[in-house]
Amino acid sequence: MELAIISDIHGNLVALRSVLDDINSNGIKPEDIICAGDVALMGVQGPRCLRLLQRDEIPTIKGNTDRWIADYDNLLADGKLEAGSSLTRAVEWTRNQLGEEAVTYLGELPPQVMVQSDNGAGELQIVHGTPRSDEEGFSDGDNDQRLLNLAAGSTAYAIIGAHTHRSFARMVGGTLIANSGSVGRSYEGRAGRATYLAVNDRTGLWHVEIRQVHYDSRRAYREIQDSDLPLDSKYAESLLTAAASAV
Repeated sequence: MELAIISDIHGNLVALRSVLDDINSNGIKPEDIICAGDVALMGVQGPRCLRLLQRDEIPTIKGNTDRWIADYDNLLADGKLEAGSSLTRAVEWTRNQLGEEAVTYLGELPPQVMVQSDNGAGELQIVHGTPRSDEEGFSDGDNDQRLLNLAAGSTAYAIIGAHTHRSFARMVGGTLIANSGSVGRSYEGRAGRATYLAVNDRTGLWHVEIRQVHYDSRRAYREIQDSDLPLDSKYAESLLTAAASAV
């Protein structure tokens, strides 16, 4: 079994197309791709990114920004989104671009995907953040105990999260813990690099390879600049620096 795990597209169609082309060139079929969430917010091509995932029937997990889009009214009423803020205005704009049907689709996405190895490697759990939250993530800077705490309650042999936009993979206490990085908004300091994971169980254990793909980040930046997306400039500029700045 060989899979590709993508995540954190954030409306960046240029990057998504480059990643899907690379996945295809490596012989991984669309049905073996899993998206770990955060499809549309913070970019201008959210609807087209979502349609591309739907066209290829790529299983997709609900990320925190997908949840914000889908549950916007309740989050605003509860004060969990701040009325009038740059973030809230970006959510409103993206909801309008997506339309009601797509917003409903995002709301119905599952919080995780479980994959059972057909080669004795056990179960692989794919989440957006960690098994307990879509607003926290596994980070390479975390010590082993911190990673085990974040993974507490999971019985999977391997856990892949996303959310932090920084990729890594490490064996911790017999469990493979990895982060898929980001397709559309990497924070790994190399602008124009989209990241995803290639995962296989060929040896009877889960193995992860971090893959980076070049894309035209300046084009993605210009698309935001040329749009009326009400996005704080630091979020757009992070495409040119690959430095952390987003939610």
